Amino acid sequence: MAKVATRQSNIELLRCVLMLMVVVSHFVDHNILNKADPVAMGDDNFYVSHLMNSLCICAVNCFVVISGYFTIKLSLRRITLFLLPIVFYQLLFSLVFYPSNHTITFSPFRYWFVAPYVVLILLSPFLNCGLEKISEKGLRNIIVVMLLLFVLPIVSITGQNGRNVFMFILMYLSGYYIRHYYARKVHWGGYLLLYVLSATLVFIEAIAYVKMGQNQGYATMSYYYDNILIYFEAISLFLIFTYFNYHSRVINWVASSSFFVYIISENENMYKGQNSLYSILGVESWNHLALYPLLILGAAVVVFICSILIDKLRIAVFGKLETQLGNWLDKLTLSFD
Repeated sequence: MAKVATRQSNIELLRCVLMLMVVVSHFVDHNILNKADPVAMGDDNFYVSHLMNSLCICAVNCFVVISGYFTIKLSLRRITLFLLPIVFYQLLFSLVFYPSNHTITFSPFRYWFVAPYVVLILLSPFLNCGLEKISEKGLRNIIVVMLLLFVLPIVSITGQNGRNVFMFILMYLSGYYIRHYYARKVHWGGYLLLYVLSATLVFIEAIAYVKMGQNQGYATMSYYYDNILIYFEAISLFLIFTYFNYHSRVINWVASSSFFVYIISENENMYKGQNSLYSILGVESWNHLALYPLLILGAAVVVFICSILIDKLRIAVFGKLETQLGNWLDKLTLSFD
């Protein structure tokens, strides 16, 4: 994601928390709430799985809010060094799992998040230019209009369950507004209450959809990223972390690799097939255990730590080469000025 000259450790900690939430959500989504074999109403851990997903589903939106809070600075270096490690991990996992899958993939766009985020990066100069010139009232009105168009309608008009550049732009504008215009008026506990309330309402909505027969397991509409409840859940979670201002080199070091927790853990080879991580851990066997939530949280922490260590190894091996490539791209970019 977007880097800043001086990293704020409270926001860097938020990045780490969000990636842990993403892993938890994926453990639930790819297993107990899997659309192909959904958990049935009344099954063990039915409510627990939905509650965990409801608490974590805002992570992606909140991650984009961070980009808007600091703003993205478009450069050939940035977009190349954003995509290159993703290509690396795609190719790496393809080679590791080739004996069982017999496929080689290296496209970074197999991850749904990458395409709209790349578009957001490409649009960032135009967005930033407009944000510098627009008034606080004008920006607030744009956010309200986008909420009315893209978030409040029951049926998404943007498609892709809110996984699109329209929602990314909305979250980006919201992050910018918070940094430049929003005056916090309540204690951080108030935003914590709003986060818990929003997540609880998402949970209730999901269960209601199931009872109405809309979906037996994964109550899809409840977990769309353009759900107004998920929007407020993401905003309130972000605001909680803005209250804590401190510096930690350890947190900053971990957070610099946090995005690649998503890339590593969500590679399809990690949760599909007999040799996948999910099969090795026997995740399906947890579904009816009383310790299910603790097992999911524990596995998510282990995956998070291992993914960070893997990415640090990548940096140790290829970091200097990436830096040299970035420097060369900076010079190449300057030559066109």
